[in-house]
Amino acid sequence: MARESRKNGSNGSNSGKPQSTNLNSKAGIAKRLRRGREVRATFVESNISKGLAFQIRSLREREGWSQQELADKIGSRQNAIYRAENPNYGKQTLTTLKKIAAAFDVGLVVRFVPFSELVDWVSGTPRTVEGLTSAALMVPAFEEEERQLKRDTQSMPKNGPAGGARSAAHISNKRVAARRPHI
Repeated sequence: MARESRKNGSNGSNSGKPQSTNLNSKAGIAKRLRRGREVRATFVESNISKGLAFQIRSLREREGWSQQELADKIGSRQNAIYRAENPNYGKQTLTTLKKIAAAFDVGLVVRFVPFSELVDWVSGTPRTVEGLTSAALMVPAFEEEERQLKRDTQSMPKNGPAGGARSAAHISNKRVAARRPHI
């Protein structure tokens, strides 16, 4: 940033410039997801493709392996690793992902989640996941989750110690936790 500031002649202050919006803020993500089903599908696909690609490359580099070395460990070709690390490819099979996880000796989690959980993950918001429960298997669709959030928000007391200061995520997490009987 200092190099960029020197290049454009500014002193690095933001005076006179509008502040940029964090595209990964919970509010920003939620606003985007409300645009429709296709936007949500694209969001999910993009986060899976990019997240896996960047994570595979990061793990490979941590181990000091070349793409060919990782390919050898999973019984594949170097080109398959190149594709796995390409955030625009996005066509990994579960079989390939399981082999890659085994090569790195890490776990692999593939599951359906409510959008509120995905938003928390992308935005870096801490969240407690209750594990494999019957409620966790019954993931609410986006519209259902939105209706429930609206009902929970409207039923909150406006004043008092437990009043309006609670976040929507807190309400959603509390509601999900309350619904989850343990198997």
